[in-house]
Amino acid sequence: MKANLRLEWVKSSDKARLKEWDEFLLKSPRGHYCQLSTWLRSYCVFGCDFEVLVARNEPSGPIIGGTGLLHFERRIFRIATVPIGPIVDIEHDAAAGPILQAALDYAKDVGVSALQLHFPCSTECDLPALLPVAKLPELPCSHAGTAIKDGRAQNEMLWIDLPARLDDEAWRDLALRSFGQHHRRKIRQSEQNGLEAFETSTEVELQEAYSVIEENARLQGYPVRAWKDMGRALIEQVNSRQAIMLVARHQGRNVGAHYGALAGRRYTYAFGGITNEGRALKAGYFLQWEAMNKAKRLGFYGYDLTSMTTANVWDFKRGFRPRLIPFVESRYLVFSKLRYKAFSWAYPKLREHREPVLKILRAMKNCLNTLSKGNMLWCAYIITTMNSWCFQ
Repeated sequence: MKANLRLEWVKSSDKARLKEWDEFLLKSPRGHYCQLSTWLRSYCVFGCDFEVLVARNEPSGPIIGGTGLLHFERRIFRIATVPIGPIVDIEHDAAAGPILQAALDYAKDVGVSALQLHFPCSTECDLPALLPVAKLPELPCSHAGTAIKDGRAQNEMLWIDLPARLDDEAWRDLALRSFGQHHRRKIRQSEQNGLEAFETSTEVELQEAYSVIEENARLQGYPVRAWKDMGRALIEQVNSRQAIMLVARHQGRNVGAHYGALAGRRYTYAFGGITNEGRALKAGYFLQWEAMNKAKRLGFYGYDLTSMTTANVWDFKRGFRPRLIPFVESRYLVFSKLRYKAFSWAYPKLREHREPVLKILRAMKNCLNTLSKGNMLWCAYIITTMNSWCFQ
């Protein structure tokens, strides 16, 4: 495999070759939405950048694997992560080791101080979506855990199987019987409440749907990226059929929104939200059920509820009786102890005081026009660096 494998790095500006990478992720059961170029690019508004390593068996042959490398800070500290990877197609498992080693070598050569790794592997399941643990190379100098919590996939799956041998109606009956009694009742109530599900596609529709997600996050007290930071990526993903934004409507009003990615021949629930009216109408149960049925109609292998997150969210998700599939523990490598130690000290403090720091940054931007050219460049450097630390 090593002798024949062709590896090439693709820059974030090369949209033609990145489109080929995205198509590979959509078609392969091993694909993951956190490796889509559109998802990686969504972090560029915070001063980040990325490259994608693609692997082929022949120079002009199809992509058989690869991995994206996302840089969180490109200057002094330069922390990078593989959000979930390496990704290799079925029957090409032997490419995982060379791909991962090439990513490590590249990160070290370009001056990354620390590299975070999250693996699509589990010791408790043998789904087509997962890479066998035995195919991962040994990483004797790595550390267990996370160097940085941002820009990664959840370290587990909540899997609902969509067997191809069952037609849609038979699967619906089987799935409803497998759900908890409370969830079956809430789904029936939601359907009786006159809710309707729509796929949104225009910029106006997507922004209206996302506003429901933002408002839900504000009321529930958890962070979500603002539309100005995430909107462009969502529009591109929906228009290229990499994702679906489902909306629940009642009497013409949006009462719930559900964003799901379509990579890996599965429908992955990433995030969503409901209004107070939607909560009373059981819109959350309605949207999850509609998304599962859509995944079945699309011929996907499964529906992934992604992660347990908070206790309340886990109570909601486990009523659908998903199979919990924990991934192997994440690991990270440190290439510069001094720079990584400095980053580890500064990063939590900037994150903790993100809002006042961002206010200072906005004030500094307003002063740029009054500075000399040299001072302006230095100030712009500081703003970009600090902004990439403080992103959501």
